[in-house]
Amino acid sequence: MATDILSTIIEVEQQIHERLAAEQRSAGEMLERLRTELQHENEREADALAASMERSVATARSKAEGQAAAMVRQATARAEHLAGLDDGVLERYLQKYLAGIVARGSP
Repeated sequence: MATDILSTIIEVEQQIHERLAAEQRSAGEMLERLRTELQHENEREADALAASMERSVATARSKAEGQAAAMVRQATARAEHLAGLDDGVLERYLQKYLAGIVARGSP
């Protein structure tokens, strides 16, 4: 009878060790799956952030190019306006400008 009880205890202990080993393998597999899933999710998020940054840069570049083009148009229009001025208008403007300089320079 004592031998039967001892055999049963050893058998139960062996089953416990087998179950524990199986649970450890299962937990290890689950952790590896989670690690892989998190790595893939991290890669997807990094790709999404990179795409978002590229869109932001493209938007900023487009806006800056639009502003630069507007400035060039304004400068061109101003230059064309000034180039089209009559010599008499330019001469009168220059005389007024020089008169102001002379007036400030006199004590």
